[in-house]
Amino acid sequence: MAVLINSLILSLINIISIFIGSIIYYISKSQTQIAIQIISACFFSIIFFLIWQFVSQKFFPKTTLRKKPDYWKTYFGSLIFSTIIFTLLHYLTEGYLTPWKNISGITMFQIPTNILILKIYQNFSSILEIRYKKNFNEPKN
Repeated sequence: MAVLINSLILSLINIISIFIGSIIYYISKSQTQIAIQIISACFFSIIFFLIWQFVSQKFFPKTTLRKKPDYWKTYFGSLIFSTIIFTLLHYLTEGYLTPWKNISGITMFQIPTNILILKIYQNFSSILEIRYKKNFNEPKN
């Protein structure tokens, strides 16, 4: 269940971050849309997923990724969920199915970004685990 929840959350974070990246591009009025949108979307994806993991570890500990296979399942699940969510959102807002170009674009964004996100989180989670064990094992006054 933790893998499905994290895959879905990671997919939503990716889509929201891409949208925020496009807003930043339009605000900046730059000539290089792809560079600005990808860099800012990657940044926001990392930050939002780390925030989600911090919150989930604190309030929903059962949704925490613990084993290495969970990371890979989350990774591939996020690719599937994003395709489904993005296609549905596009259909609801535009009235027609999104072209394959858009689906491949979001997938090409997710492949390196989600590997980076999950690798950073893996290191981040080990720090949180140490902190949790330290707080749990401290004698109470």
